Amino acid sequence: MSVAVAEFKSALTQIKEHHKSGNLGSYRPMLKAGLKEEDLENFPELKSITKEYQGNLNSFKSEEETHINGKMEVYKDSQDSGKLDAFKAAMDARKEKAKEDSAKMIDSYYDKLIQVGTDHPEQVDVILGLADFVMGFMKDIFNKISEIVVQVVRVIVEAIEKAFEFVKNAFNSVTGAIASLF
Repeated sequence: MSVAVAEFKSALTQIKEHHKSGNLGSYRPMLKAGLKEEDLENFPELKSITKEYQGNLNSFKSEEETHINGKMEVYKDSQDSGKLDAFKAAMDARKEKAKEDSAKMIDSYYDKLIQVGTDHPEQVDVILGLADFVMGFMKDIFNKISEIVVQVVRVIVEAIEKAFEFVKNAFNSVTGAIASLF
């Protein structure tokens, strides 16, 4: 393995680990130039890998949406008094599974980019720029999906709290009405 290929693999691994660790923002210390659209137009192999990854992201999004909607329906239709705790636990478990699935997608994408960079060492700057750009985008998508989960749970908890408060106040009102009968 040449020094250039080793440095490329090292840089790509650093970008991958940076994005997988949850750090915000781009990882750019080794990139010479930003990614340009024409870079992909002139490199169909990278465009193909990125389109495949885009399809994987769409599948990931659809799977998460279906799961969240399904859990909300089960929660809504359940008569179990412990359903909120079960719902929260299911959503937390799904969030962990989503993190695992995301990590697998990232690893697969990077493995393909490493192979392309090994085969085309003259394109390592383009590949590094693409990797950073796509991983930043992936983090944004994952953060948006995580925020959906957090907001769903928050809204349900607030609704239950309001319902309990309403019931308590309503019965206090009834109790007051009964007490004032005579």
